[in-house]
Amino acid sequence: HYGPSAQTPPSAPQVQRNVRLGAPLPGVEIVCEEQAWPLSEHAADVVVLQHGLDFCLSPHGLLREAASSVRPGGHLLIIGINPWSSWGLRHMFAHDGLRQARCIAPSRVGDWLNLLGFALEKRRFGCYRPPLASTKWQSRLAGWERRAGAWQVSGGGFYLLVARKIVVGLRPVRQVLRQPVGKLVPMPLAKVNRKQSEQ
Repeated sequence: HYGPSAQTPPSAPQVQRNVRLGAPLPGVEIVCEEQAWPLSEHAADVVVLQHGLDFCLSPHGLLREAASSVRPGGHLLIIGINPWSSWGLRHMFAHDGLRQARCIAPSRVGDWLNLLGFALEKRRFGCYRPPLASTKWQSRLAGWERRAGAWQVSGGGFYLLVARKIVVGLRPVRQVLRQPVGKLVPMPLAKVNRKQSEQ
């Protein structure tokens, strides 16, 4: 799990080991730079980048590092701020930490994943309510949140991409069985009369 959040990542019964790495924040077990993870190649079943691409120096480098850590057949989960939403618009006028966000479009991240050998399995959006501080307006828009979430409108404040690392395997080449064509029999050549050919 990599990201700027100080919250403990969610766990599930089937998860044997959950490791949080990144900048020296509370709860981070392995402190490392974004492009130098101390993990061997294919070390993780699942890697979660929770707003990691939004708040990093090099999104390409971080994504490459995360991709190399996933085992073949494993998953990469990316959560990011949707630039085509009210939250993406807010980041341009924000005076807090959201101002530093990159807000990379999910379609662009999907293209990068494709180049790294991943197949996009799911794309989900959430948080359709605008970034308003008023609890009155937030409660009024709760119905819109439910409807837009059910329809999966692409204007949600965040997106979740689930991609699987493609296993490149060798396909056995089938040998073509040759049918015996029979014995080659020498054909007699026509005799050429030298005297006639010279005339």
